[in-house]
Amino acid sequence: TLIELDADGRGLVLATRGVPGRTKLEVGERLPLDEGDSLTARIRRTGKAARIDDDQLIDGPIATRLRDTGLHSGVGAPVTVDGATRGALLIGSAQQAPMPSETEARIGDFADLVATAIANAETRAELRASRARIVAAADQARRGFERDLHDGAQQRIVSLGLGLRALEATIP
Repeated sequence: TLIELDADGRGLVLATRGVPGRTKLEVGERLPLDEGDSLTARIRRTGKAARIDDDQLIDGPIATRLRDTGLHSGVGAPVTVDGATRGALLIGSAQQAPMPSETEARIGDFADLVATAIANAETRAELRASRARIVAAADQARRGFERDLHDGAQQRIVSLGLGLRALEATIP
C-alpha cells in the first residue's frame, strides 16, 4: 500500500493491492494517523522504517481497519522526497509469523524508487511550467515590440514621408 501523508494528520491511500476475496484498504480512503498506533503513524512520527510483528500490539481506528483485512504483521518505509517524508510504502502479511528480517531494507529500496519517481514527475511539471512562463514572456515582449513599432517608428516614417512630399511640393 502506498499512502500519502497529509499535513492535516491523515493518510491518503494512493495505491493498494490485497488478497482476492478479502477486505482491503481502498484507493482514496483517508486514514487518521493521530489516533492510536500504526506503521504509517510510526513512519510519519520518526521518518524511519517501521515494523509490527503482532497486530495486537497496535491500537486505534487503523488497527481495527487492518484487523478486518486479516493482516497480522507488516513493514513500512518512508517515501522521502527532497528531505521531507511525503508518504509511506507498506506491506503486510496474513501469516502469524513475523516477516523476514531483510524486509525493511527491501521495502526501503522500493520506497526510494517511488520517491525518485515522484521527484522526477514534480521536476518535469516544474520544467513544463517554467517553459510555459518563458514562452508567455517572449510572446508578451514580441507584442510589445509590435506595438512600439506600430505606434512609434511607423508613425514617424509616415510623418517623415508626408514632410518630404510637402518639401518636394515647395521646391520648383
